[in-house]
Formats: sequence, C-alpha cells, structure tokens
Amino acid sequence: MKKLPIFLALASALAGCVYPFSLDVSKDVTGLVVDGDILIGDTARVELSSLQPLKGVRSSEGVTGTVWIEDDKGDRYEDPVNPHGSSFAIDMTTAPADRKYRIGIKLDSPVKGSSSVSYHSSWQDVQKAPKIDSVYYTYDDKDLDVKLSLSTAGGNGCFRWDYDEIWEFHTALYAYAEYRYNDGIYLFSDLYGGKNPYYWCWSYSASHEAGIAIARSTGGERIIGHDVLRIPRSSKKIQSMYYIKVKARNISEECYEYLRAIQENSNSTGSLMAPDPSQVVGNVRSDTDPLEVVYGYVGASQVAFKEMFIGNALYRKSYESYDTIIPNANSIPVLNHYYDIGFRPYYSEDEGENYYWVTDRCVDCTRAGGTKDKPSWWPTNNQ
Repeated sequence: MKKLPIFLALASALAGCVYPFSLDVSKDVTGLVVDGDILIGDTARVELSSLQPLKGVRSSEGVTGTVWIEDDKGDRYEDPVNPHGSSFAIDMTTAPADRKYRIGIKLDSPVKGSSSVSYHSSWQDVQKAPKIDSVYYTYDDKDLDVKLSLSTAGGNGCFRWDYDEIWEFHTALYAYAEYRYNDGIYLFSDLYGGKNPYYWCWSYSASHEAGIAIARSTGGERIIGHDVLRIPRSSKKIQSMYYIKVKARNISEECYEYLRAIQENSNSTGSLMAPDPSQVVGNVRSDTDPLEVVYGYVGASQVAFKEMFIGNALYRKSYESYDTIIPNANSIPVLNHYYDIGFRPYYSEDEGENYYWVTDRCVDCTRAGGTKDKPSWWPTNNQ
C-alpha cells in the first residue's frame, strides 16, 4: 500500500441545498396534523406532526404514538418495522378493495392545545384506480417538465397523485485518494480495486405536496398533460440517470374540496397549508373531544402506477467556482484539522509532492446528499 507525503491545498465549491417541505402557520393555532392515505395495493405512509404556535412551523418533535389501519370486517394493519414513532409505513398490498377502511391513532401524550390522545378518521369506501395514459416530459432552455395524462371510466373526475424519485449522480470532481485520520493519504489505485467509491451515488425523494386536479367531460373524465414537477436542466437529478414513479388515484369529492381549500390558502397566504380552521378541517376526529380541530384528510384508494427513466442528454452543467489555498504543511495534526472542518484530498499534479484538497461535497457524493444504496434493478453499471 503506497502512502504519500502531503503538502495541503484547499478549494471550495458553490453547492446548492434541497430543503424539505414545511408547513408554515400564519395564525396562532395548534393541533395534530395527520399526513397520509390508505393505499390499497401499495404501502400506506402516515406521518404525525403538530402545529407549533408562534414558531410558524409544523414539527414532529414530541409527537409519537402508534398508527394502524382497520377495515369494517375487523382486520387490522400496522407497520411491522416501526410500530411506534411519528412516521409509519403500512403494507396494504393484500388488503381487499371491497371493504371500508379508516386510520386509528394513539398518541403517547396530547399535542399542545389538546387533551386527546386517541383519534380515528371517518370510514372510507375504496376509490377505484384511474388509468395513467402517459407520463412524459417536455423541456425548454432552462427546465424539464414532467407531465401526466390520466383517465377513468365513470367516477366523479377527482384525481390525486404523487411520486417517488431516484437519481444517479456523481461528484463535481474526481478524487484520486482519500485521507485516513491520524494516518495519511492513500491512492485509490492501491485501494478498493483502484476505483473511487465516493464518486457515484444515488438519491431518493418523494413529492411533498400531492397534486390534485378535477376534470368534467361528457364521455368520461380525463386530464391531459398536467404538470407533475419541474426539474432545472442544471439539476444533478438529470446529470446521469433519473427515475420517477408516478402514483395516481381517484379521490372523493370531499377529499378534493379539502385539498383545494389547502391550495387556495397556500396561494393567498404564500405558505403551503397555512391553516384556516373554518376551511381545511379534515376527516380525522378525536375520540374524546368532538370540537378539537385536527388537520389532515385520510382517504382510501386503489393506486395506478407508471414509471419513466430520463437520461442525461438534456443536462446542462452549471458553473462552479473554486478558490484555492495552499498552506505548506506536512503534519498529521494539520491534516486532521482540515479533515475535521470538511475538506478532503483531491488531486496531485506532481505525484504527491503537492496534493490538493477540496470541500468534501466536491469529491464525496455521500457528503453531497447521496447514498451508496444503489437499487438492485438500476439499469447502469456505475458503482
């Protein structure tokens, strides 16, 4: 194993961040928030949180308990992996579609402003799945737009959809070595079969705000070319390979009106789901206090799926600038210091006599928000 003497060089790159969805509160209100749907033939995902007054945010901190789904025949479904907490994944792949369903909740302690710990949603008939006619994309000089067309035979013309995303990407720079803390720098040519294990990664995401649309027509209900999401052409999502799975379902008119009120509030206040209790109260109720306001609407639907891959032909690399500093230091404590503050070795022009270091996000895809957990079915051979 070849160990190199090092003189340190520093560089930093501009990098963007993805911020998770949050619920902004424009009024001094509190209450339990229930996000989720009963998806027959799929995994139902339910999240519990609460509105935090004055802070203006929704938070899952301190909101824990158990969640289950039950049908009108007495069968009960629970998360087998995480039966207790604030986020749940409940397997409904074998659940019969000819029954009524509801969600049950038992909190460890009441949320602020409430004395309740036990809740149920109203009983729901299962809405049959629509047909996804196509998922496709259009683009211009700046953006790529994913679009959806779907239809249903009969029904009320109310639809909802969301999506899961996976994308393969690589770091801005290709590193040729790594630093081992309290030891030194080692070339990848001497490690891991010569490959840089931090160059390729995969990222996973899901829609935070479900799309809704309503259609009315004389021979059936259709939505054609509705926007699902927009991806900047400079995004790492389409740097190598991008995958999206769109999940669509019919919803009841009551559920549609609830979601429409949320979006109208968002458009008028500038914050997503800024709650007005007179407009956006859902179908989840306290078992002990009928006047308590609970936010969230839980429906029951069969789900239609359609998948799409997008390659890198439309990717436009964004400009990145680098500032370089080269302190003359060949000291393990010095190298440890720069490692601790987020720098990593990158490249040497003179076989290790002067070795450049850069911000870790530039050369380590796991520090740039990725994971080495590559899907087993992924179509490329990158590692």
